[in-house]
Amino acid sequence: MHWLVLAISIVFEVIATSSMKYASISKNNLYLIVFAVFFSFSLVGLFYALKKIDLSIAYATWAGCGLALVSVVGFLIFKRDNYS
Repeated sequence: MHWLVLAISIVFEVIATSSMKYASISKNNLYLIVFAVFFSFSLVGLFYALKKIDLSIAYATWAGCGLALVSVVGFLIFKRDNYS
């Protein structure tokens, strides 16, 4: 159950981070509200997962998977890279 909560927490973190990018592109403050809500949910989920999963494992999984998924979302949706 705690691993499922951690996975959902990672998805919420990706949604939050993507909405922050949308906020910077569109200048729409609604995306900042989405960011605050989903990032809060993500941290609450991480907190719950830490009750049964070691900090080193849970945080590394949360951060690593979140980074990988945000990179994929950024590449597929925003189609921009900073290398060119």
